[in-house]
Amino acid sequence: VLGVRETGRWRAAAALRRIGASPPAEVDRALDALKDGAPRRARGARVVSTAVDSPCAMGRGVIALPPRCEGGLAPEELKAVLAHELAHVLRRDPAWRAVLRALGAVLWFQPLNRLAAARVADAAELSCDDWAVGVTGQPMGLARSIVRVAEWSLPGRQVAGGAVAMAAGDGRTLSHRVRRILAGSPGARGNRW
Repeated sequence: VLGVRETGRWRAAAALRRIGASPPAEVDRALDALKDGAPRRARGARVVSTAVDSPCAMGRGVIALPPRCEGGLAPEELKAVLAHELAHVLRRDPAWRAVLRALGAVLWFQPLNRLAAARVADAAELSCDDWAVGVTGQPMGLARSIVRVAEWSLPGRQVAGGAVAMAAGDGRTLSHRVRRILAGSPGARGNRW
């Protein structure tokens, strides 16, 4: 039903989780500090891999970071990136994206499914931005990390499987996110998932 392309992406994501390198100690320490106040399901695995261009939550608690994150981000930016991706893990966004893709494949004749999936993805990014700012207290760090990660990402390149990439979206969406973070917009901050 989902097709060869989707099955291939899921297999690639599973392979990435198996072969990914261990994160450096600074990444482990930063993520452990974030997980202290988070729910139990936040205690997921971390992966550093060259297979991704952008930090992403890949499902089953896996957070994939490109090796560039180690030296390419300031400590507050790295913490903001990890908080943002941890929020995706807590929200179970990769699973929701897989469900929406499956629904779109089954109901391919309904064009509004693509629009709904895009809106859900946008809302997830904004909610994760809010959570990351709330946890770290560093809106400037998150805004800078979004810009920096967007600079690394190649246009049109997809991450494997149902991964949720941090710099996903077009320039207008990224610009809106950065302006919203810096303006301190009271979006989903403090609301339940």
